[in-house]
Amino acid sequence: MKVFKKFISFLFIITVLLIVVYFIASYYFKPKYNGELKLNGLKDKVTVFYDDNGVPHINAQNQKDAYKVFGYVHAQDRLWQMEVVRRIAAGRLSEIFGKKMIKTDKLFGSLGIEEAAEKTIKNLDTNSKAYQLAIAYLEVINEFIEEGTTPLEFHLVGIEKEAYTLKDMYNVFGYMAFSFAAAHKTDPLLNEIKEKLGNDYLAELGISTGKGQLIKNARKTAIQSQMTAEINAIYEKLPVPSFIGSNSWVLGPNKTKNGKVIFANDPHINFSQPSVWYQSHIKTPGFELYGFNLALTPFPLLGHNKDYAYGLTMLENDDVDFYIEQDHPENSDQYKTTDGFKNYKTYSKTIKVKKGTDVTYQLRVSQHGPIMNDIVKQLNDNRPIAMKWIYTHLPNQLLDVCYEMSHATNLSEFKRGVSKIHAPGLNVMYGDAKDNVAWFGAAKLYQFRDSLNTKV
Repeated sequence: MKVFKKFISFLFIITVLLIVVYFIASYYFKPKYNGELKLNGLKDKVTVFYDDNGVPHINAQNQKDAYKVFGYVHAQDRLWQMEVVRRIAAGRLSEIFGKKMIKTDKLFGSLGIEEAAEKTIKNLDTNSKAYQLAIAYLEVINEFIEEGTTPLEFHLVGIEKEAYTLKDMYNVFGYMAFSFAAAHKTDPLLNEIKEKLGNDYLAELGISTGKGQLIKNARKTAIQSQMTAEINAIYEKLPVPSFIGSNSWVLGPNKTKNGKVIFANDPHINFSQPSVWYQSHIKTPGFELYGFNLALTPFPLLGHNKDYAYGLTMLENDDVDFYIEQDHPENSDQYKTTDGFKNYKTYSKTIKVKKGTDVTYQLRVSQHGPIMNDIVKQLNDNRPIAMKWIYTHLPNQLLDVCYEMSHATNLSEFKRGVSKIHAPGLNVMYGDAKDNVAWFGAAKLYQFRDSLNTKV
């Protein structure tokens, strides 16, 4: 009986301690929703009101102040989400989650997202409003890192906070673009269906069964299903959902009972906690928008105000293709092109692994893109398979796209912003209070000869 009483007393004490720790932690890590803050560089006073759903409503006298404050409220609510998402495209998840993320880091670190970001940033117009507001947003996120509360997750996984840069922002764009692409999973699988089961099966899927194809003579290998399976397995281990899945519609005034435009957008990305989207309402004397942002992005991909509304879905255009490269018979560092043999670009990449040994691997890149054999070791084929992705091959204007869609004053300005989309391909819907409706299929497309069947 005495042992039982001691056990009950011990259990009671532990329970009380846990409750005390919970309330202390809840108070310490809780975002600041009341009171006053002094942020560097604000010209005028800015007010933030949080509604019952926790959505910040920001009122400022100018947009630069507004986006500085937005950076602060976004960071205090979602800093851990920002940290995880920026690490995906950079191939840095193993640093915090260990060896189980090595394959993920190897894939994303090899796609060329960071290299493409560096090239883009060098060519940005530093005098543009999009650039200046993005920098203002990042500056105050970094101010929060220095002076604000460190989220609990950083303590749990044992990492230090790091300042954010424009490259991190473009890493988020790159991850979004790769999530929206599907051909890296579908093309290999469809090709195997064709080679193993025949054209009749492809015809059942509504796919033309012409002679041309990018990956040939694969009947005796399983490279296609292996590639698809490996990429699917990598996605299953991601700590955030892939940005995939959505629908939208917009009705013109002649189709509605009250004679006004009706707009609806349902970006049903996989469930996550916190949500993929971050809602906010920004208002200045010359600007107002209620928007939905991805982590670490200043301008929303979905939004509305009293004048117009816009949203998006996946266009599902084909922006990924695979090529069989032909190595030089006497020099495997070179591959065949129409202009003769050229050297592969070679990179030595290192993945830092938490509580493990760093992993270094070699990557070859042809004129088309990274050699997938160097990334997905399970490929049972000796021929170099290169992946060409529009996102890393063409100029990236996604920062301007997001700014111009969210700051348009009419349909023409909105259309000009949408026209700058290269990848991912998007269906962009629009409706305004002047009874205009629009649907844009926006993407940059490769042009191939008619005999080539890019589906396989």
